[in-house]
Amino acid sequence: MKSKWLLFALFFPCLLAAQGHFTADSIPMQDGQVRFSTEFNDLPLTADDIRKRVTMYVSTRLNAHDGRMVANNDTSLVCATVDSLVYKKQALAVYITYMRYNLAFDYADGYCRVTVRDLDFMDKEDYDMLVGQRQPGTRGSMTPTAYSAKEIMVDKAYKTLFVKDASALMTEAALTRINQVMAEVKTVISD
Repeated sequence: MKSKWLLFALFFPCLLAAQGHFTADSIPMQDGQVRFSTEFNDLPLTADDIRKRVTMYVSTRLNAHDGRMVANNDTSLVCATVDSLVYKKQALAVYITYMRYNLAFDYADGYCRVTVRDLDFMDKEDYDMLVGQRQPGTRGSMTPTAYSAKEIMVDKAYKTLFVKDASALMTEAALTRINQVMAEVKTVISD
């Protein structure tokens, strides 16, 4: 019995760390928008070193569905990112949402703030419609529907016929990805 408690005591901190920094019961809001931010202080790196590492991470390791850099200068980098998230699997169906967001890095000597902001969610059909409208020679007559992070994560307003608590499931999938990105960034700038 003592060995079970010893194992629990040893592995409980690991379980907490694996759950991630952000949770569904405390979605951070700033100016009416959902915004996730983490600061890393006392880094043994110059701003230029942080910029190089962050640029490498975004270019090679982020592994997003789609993305492009929209700003990259001496003090910040912003990447418009799209992730496809599976939020429910059933025997005959897989439910996917596309999470669009800006991944922003602000840095100086010894400091980096990572922010996930401007989040919204789109069903696969709406995202495919949006991508199709960007193709040369196509004209889109319909406007794809996007749901704000507040609608999904705070208001729990997204409903679908075949998935119970779809907003909660989408929130969990999004938080898993956001926590993964924050952990990866920590590893990149801390090594």
